[in-house]
Amino acid sequence: GRCGVFRRWLLDEFGTEFFFGPSGEEPASILDIAGGKGELAFELSAVNGLPCTVVDPRDLMLDVFEAKWRNGGYHRNERFRSYVHVPMPQNSGGEGELK
Repeated sequence: GRCGVFRRWLLDEFGTEFFFGPSGEEPASILDIAGGKGELAFELSAVNGLPCTVVDPRDLMLDVFEAKWRNGGYHRNERFRSYVHVPMPQNSGGEGELK
């Protein structure tokens, strides 16, 4: 979706050193203003390991994104695996396939 495209663009545009520091072990804290459902913050946090805070008057709706994460949905596409910095969850369906 659009948030995934934007997340990958952020990583390409600014580079991993910007987000993780020169050693790769100093993750930046992200503040997502008007973050809506929380999809971008969820992806940056769960898929890339970046701590995120969402500022929005509405409640976050993370159930769909969490289910996609648990089922390996962010790891499935080989073309985008270079944008994934967190290993697939242990309870997922194997090699990124839905259970």
